[in-house]
Parts: sequence; structure tokens; C-alpha cells
Amino acid sequence: MLQTARSGDGTRIVYEMLGEGPPLLLVHGSAALRGLWHALGYVDGLVSEHRVILPDLRGHGDSDKPHDERAYAMEHLVEDVLGVLDDAGVERAHYFGYSLGGRVGFALGARAPERLRSMVIGGGSHRPQHGALDRVLYPGFSDTIASDGIDAFLDQLAARFGAPPDPGVRAIFEGADPEALVAYFRAADRDPGVPEIVLRKIELPTLLFAGEHDAERLADSRSAAAAMPHARLEVVPGTNHLSALAATDAVLALVKPFIAGNVRQGQAGA
Repeated sequence: MLQTARSGDGTRIVYEMLGEGPPLLLVHGSAALRGLWHALGYVDGLVSEHRVILPDLRGHGDSDKPHDERAYAMEHLVEDVLGVLDDAGVERAHYFGYSLGGRVGFALGARAPERLRSMVIGGGSHRPQHGALDRVLYPGFSDTIASDGIDAFLDQLAARFGAPPDPGVRAIFEGADPEALVAYFRAADRDPGVPEIVLRKIELPTLLFAGEHDAERLADSRSAAAAMPHARLEVVPGTNHLSALAATDAVLALVKPFIAGNVRQGQAGA
């Protein structure tokens, strides 16, 4: 069932909530939307054990899509997630975010750890993003979107990673608002990240994962795992930044026992 929350600045955030059990937030990556979790099979794999909450972050999916770069500061993205938790009546939830969702997870864990039970962060980074997205995706990708649109961006991305995205995934990306995405990406490039000294204070149980060939995000994940007191890192073999999340069975084999273990230790949310 689709529901609508309000972020701290009044931006309308659309989310979906399915199932029963300990609440679990699934937060998508850049240029994607909540439907990606359906397309890749994560909802089917998790909904029998969790109340799954799937927001579209601002600029994505059915949520509001401001064209002002200032609207995409990380503090606003964190408020998007907090607004969804408030609207859903969830005091504390388990968190699973990939890429952009992973960066939001680090910031959320630093700002409001009392709202979380545990964190799963895939392909994420706590570091300043200046130039990082160009390295992870390809140089000048936001200019491609601005001048030539989403299709051209996806074609360049496929060339960069040596394989086209799944047709269902491509269809999700093609529904994006190019002007909003460019505003988001340019704001993301200025994201200062979460300092290591702050990471060291995040006491939440945390599972980090990245693709074996996702060099930059794997290095960032190793750094975060070393800094955080209750974090561990897993590597998804044979995958890169584009394909790691699509390795659904391998990722769920890591995620499900991690969350279940925290539930058994009294971490169940309400």
C-alpha cells in the first residue's frame, strides 16, 4: 500500500509498506526507486519475516522532485527517512541501503542511531564524495544526463561495466526526472560525508558489503568496517558496483542471518 510522508522541509515522500514483523527499511541507490527492490527479488525474499518499508527518496520515483541542488543536501535525505519512520509509526527499524542508500545509512546512523536496530550498508561510502561518483560510474555522467538524457547515461554505464542493466531495472531508471537527477548528483558531489571520528561512535550492529570488483566502494567499506566498533565486511564475489545488488541470492544469504541474529538478541522493532 502506498503512503505519503513529509520530510523536514515539507517535501512529499512516497513509500510502500508490506508484510508483518520487525520493521526493515530498504533504501535504494542513485537514479533508482523503491521498485528496484521488487525487481531484484528482495521484497519477496524478506517480506515473510519483516514489515518491509520502501521509500522513494526525494528526486526519485513517486516522491517530489525538486530541481534545486540545495534540496539534496544529505541532511534532507536523512529527514526523508525519518519522516517515513514517523509517518509509519515506527520507533526503531533495521536498515538496508545500497549505494546512495548506504551513504544515507551512514549519515542516519550518525544523526539518529536511536531510530535504528541494525544497519546493512552495501556499496556505500562515508567519505567526502568530491569526484567519487565520477570514479564509481564514469567521468562526466551527470553531464550526459543533462545533455542527452537517461537512455544515453544507461548506455554509457553499460559500456563502462561491460554489460547492460536488466531490462526491468532499465525501465525503472528510464522513468526518472533528468533535471532532478542532475540536481541530486551535483549536490552529492559536494557531500562531506561522515568523519571517521563520528563513525567510531556508531554502536549499531552493522553489516557492510561491496562487490569484489567495486574497487572504490570496497576500499571505503573496509575503512568503515575498521572504524566502526560493531561492523563487519563481506565481499560479493565476481561483482562490481552495478552488479553486486543484482546478486540477490548471495546478498540475501548475508543479510537475512545478520538481521535475524540481531532480532534474536532482542533487537526486534515495533
